[in-house]
Amino acid sequence: MVFCNTYEPEIFKPYQGLSAQEARKRLGLVVPATLLVYTGNTLTYDFSALFEAISLIDGVVLVLVGVTNKEKMQALAREKGVEDKVILVPRVDRHKVPLYLIAGDILVVPYVSSEPGAFPVKIFEYLAAAKPIISFSSDCIKEALKHRRNAMLIDPPTAENWQKAIVEIIQNPRLAEYLSFEAKKDSLLYTWERRGREIFSFLKKIYEK
Repeated sequence: MVFCNTYEPEIFKPYQGLSAQEARKRLGLVVPATLLVYTGNTLTYDFSALFEAISLIDGVVLVLVGVTNKEKMQALAREKGVEDKVILVPRVDRHKVPLYLIAGDILVVPYVSSEPGAFPVKIFEYLAAAKPIISFSSDCIKEALKHRRNAMLIDPPTAENWQKAIVEIIQNPRLAEYLSFEAKKDSLLYTWERRGREIFSFLKKIYEK
């Protein structure tokens, strides 16, 4: 049996009940736009298609949190013509990450080009943030994210497919609300406490045999 990684719900407690607008004010992200948010490593993810997609959509801004390759990301934004639509944020304190997730309207998981079998652990925190999620699709990811139930999975992760998914969520508030509700509910399956109980139950069965 394989037990994957998970997340700690406690990091969300300081922000319980905080609205997206309040979170944006705290972060200085008061922009009149739909906010797409990505948190984590920017070295192994391919942002090209996502950048191309937002160049085709009016009224969206992408916030990348945890950027360590700023010059490369700036150059890519210039190349795709989205310098004014991308906000680059360097690494932040671990406990501040949920604030950025709460501030977002849509949370995104770009393609991991160098790790085709990877499962981005950020997905568990995305679920807990109770926001619509758009992610590339893989067998690993589909174990946690279910297309059109708790997330939108795009396959292949082309600029056109990114654009369609983003626009659909923006134009369909009911879908956004449904995805958010199901994401929050499913996040309870991936806490450290839940994982510990599963491991204990598994070992107990082995011992009893």
